Amino acid sequence: MTLTPATGGAVVVQPGGTPALRVQPDGAVQLPLLPGATPAATGTAVCHDASGTLVGCSVTGPKGDKGDPGTPGTNGTPGTNGSPGLKSLVATAAEAAGPNCAAGGVRVDSGLDANGNSTLDAGEITATRYVCNGAQGPKGDKGDPGAPGAGGAIPGLAEVRHGCFGADRTTLSGTDYAVALNGGTYTVTFTPALGAGAYSLLVDARTSTGRALAVTDGGSPAAGLTLTPGWLAQDGPETITRICFLLAR
Repeated sequence: MTLTPATGGAVVVQPGGTPALRVQPDGAVQLPLLPGATPAATGTAVCHDASGTLVGCSVTGPKGDKGDPGTPGTNGTPGTNGSPGLKSLVATAAEAAGPNCAAGGVRVDSGLDANGNSTLDAGEITATRYVCNGAQGPKGDKGDPGAPGAGGAIPGLAEVRHGCFGADRTTLSGTDYAVALNGGTYTVTFTPALGAGAYSLLVDARTSTGRALAVTDGGSPAAGLTLTPGWLAQDGPETITRICFLLAR
């Protein structure tokens, strides 16, 4: 039997009027009575296998390509503010010399102000560090002599110079003076120079035997004070150990 579909297609109807075979205008063949179909499912399509047997076609097509991303959604509602954080505190205290700092130093405690009283309490300390003093350095060089002091509380005393020197003019004490020896007479000059005025002089000279030695003074404090020692015993011999002077204005 040959069926040539017309423009609107062709239909083979069973006795009773039930469609048994339908040929669509595009040539597609439909068997509405295949298992799973009902007489009302007149749009059900069929396929055939390799032997030509008609079977029901899958209504699900192959998986399509991935679609484009959708439009981003709107932002959500902002969350509520969190609770205020705790304030950090630091406290310092002197650290005595001991196991933490050999030469003493500073103890530094830190932590959070849990009770909000703006004071770092003992129970709030979470960390402790020490800033230690360095070890004592070596002794420094002797400093330069200071300038002569003023007369102090002695009424009328404006300037004082004093010193002691040996027979070879070696300075034993005092500063700011120099000693020259010429023909048994010592001349003492001062730097800076002494001020103008009347001076009082005290001299004490001693020999190698401990005897007080007479000294004759001369010259002037401004130009040079001369000191001439007296006699020395020759059966020793006796020598000069020191000549000391005190000059006051």
